[in-house]
Amino acid sequence: MEACGKVGAEGEGTVVMKDFSTDYQADSRANRLEDYELEKSSTTWFLNLRGSEEATRHIVGALPRAKVARPAAGERQWPQRIRLDFEPPPSLTELLELLKTVYVIEIKYPDSLNAALALDFYQDSADGAGPQPTETGEWIRRVKRYGEYHDLPQPEVDAAGKQLCEALFDTIAQHDWFAGADRVLLVPGHVPGPSAGFMLGVNVAEQIGRPRVEVEPVTAGRKSAKQMTTKERAGLLAGYRIREDLTGETVLIVDDLYQTGSTMTGIARAARRAGATTVLGLAATRTLSTSTTVDRKLRESRRR
Repeated sequence: MEACGKVGAEGEGTVVMKDFSTDYQADSRANRLEDYELEKSSTTWFLNLRGSEEATRHIVGALPRAKVARPAAGERQWPQRIRLDFEPPPSLTELLELLKTVYVIEIKYPDSLNAALALDFYQDSADGAGPQPTETGEWIRRVKRYGEYHDLPQPEVDAAGKQLCEALFDTIAQHDWFAGADRVLLVPGHVPGPSAGFMLGVNVAEQIGRPRVEVEPVTAGRKSAKQMTTKERAGLLAGYRIREDLTGETVLIVDDLYQTGSTMTGIARAARRAGATTVLGLAATRTLSTSTTVDRKLRESRRR
């Protein structure tokens, strides 16, 4: 996988008010911000969001002076509200527009992993034709030489890796919280040699000019997370170690795929033990599956 070039993140964006007649329903896996509204009241600004509660973490993380506020009674259009006792910076609009295009991952263990994003889902079944890889999912398939890409020439693998790297870098550039990370943590694979997630981390660290930190699995030769039982995946939560001192640092975990969250959470916990105060995650894709559906598919495959 080649190192990617920088992708700029310019533009003001616009604030648009839409009329939503139904209550907001969050997906338990990941969500895009549907819309937002900036409302001024004397010297205070209120940012109303039509999105999941996780979206507020990203905004308060990027703007530490912002405060989560209670939505107005009976409010249906805007389930989330943030108070700004200062003039909203131009970077806020850029972040809000970003959150409308990427997916905010719903975090199961926020005490370990502060927040996480995915560029897209790995597959999309919206058209009713069954799950099909998204554009980002196709890049992943090419980088990992899945299926019909088993014999893909190396230049084409590198080209797909470059596309992924540029998209990840572009996301970081538009998100002040992520751009402020002190180091990038490299995700180890379950087989010998650098994994796709590991190489994405190497390239992203190089492009944002941050040191990279290797993460070690406690047990070598483990299964892939999707082949693990619930008990085995729970073991991943304590399955990693970091030997470097991360005291007081904000660190960023970069990976190719977020499925059950066990790997990213396990690495986040290792970072906490090493002293990190903030742990952020950035995945190229989020799978349609949850831990429940992964368990069901694993049981079915073992009965065959």
